[in-house]
Amino acid sequence: MIQFQVLRPASLQEVLKMLEVYQDRARVLAGGTDLLVQIRQEHKSYEKLEHVIDISTLEELRGIRERDNEIVMGALVTHGEAADSPIIKEEAALLAQSCSMVGSPQIRNRGTIGGGICNASPASDIIPVLIALEASVMVESVRGSRMEKIKDLFAGPYSTKLQPMEMVTKICFPVLSGEMKSVYYKVGRRKALAIARLDIAVIARQDEHGKVTDIRIAPGALFETCDRAAAAERVLLHQIPTPELVKEAAATISAEVAIRTGADWAPEYKKPVIDTVAKRALEQVLEVKNIG
Repeated sequence: MIQFQVLRPASLQEVLKMLEVYQDRARVLAGGTDLLVQIRQEHKSYEKLEHVIDISTLEELRGIRERDNEIVMGALVTHGEAADSPIIKEEAALLAQSCSMVGSPQIRNRGTIGGGICNASPASDIIPVLIALEASVMVESVRGSRMEKIKDLFAGPYSTKLQPMEMVTKICFPVLSGEMKSVYYKVGRRKALAIARLDIAVIARQDEHGKVTDIRIAPGALFETCDRAAAAERVLLHQIPTPELVKEAAATISAEVAIRTGADWAPEYKKPVIDTVAKRALEQVLEVKNIG
């Protein structure tokens, strides 16, 4: 059994000082829905663990607000709070939708957005949505702070590029304009308490002629780290979507999965599901026209 000391700092600055001192001998506890499970399983990444820094009481890391056409969320905002937030429902409905599908009510009321990001699960419900929203995170340490695009934060499955003395303190993303449509789909083995076997976030905008002027497709549980499906986006961008183009874009996603992951059983098994789910998502956010 891994033995560790629990520390409860009174401020963010105290947290950052502790991380500077203990570095890879410490871990930050937000909601604990991932961390405590992994410690209990004695995961090898916790071999050096001596201190768990409990930040769950820090009010300065909470809250959801709109500022200068941008949504700012504290890292300790829970999935439940985001799912119920009038601001998120109004300005980023697909994030509220994805947060409402995370685990059980107990998990949603404990697990945090910041913790979910830093856990870096390839099957995350929220990371594909935040990537589609073009979100950034504030990364802080006693040495300074920086904004990092969320899509650039991940080093691999369950691994980030954060240094041991750094932590995520807030999440920011632009408000979606009124012309933009969005959707989030999740496929699991059951309707609730399911880890995503496949999920996808799509945001799109068309001009008055029906031409696609902005398209963001972010599938999850497919790549080693969550990312946008750039090749599929190129199929649709600056085009008037037709049933044939939508079908081609969906097929492009599964082709990209095969290229990135290699020809093993998983892409082949998932291909029909990817094609179907992606097609449904694209049809929901795009006005598809039959031309000819």
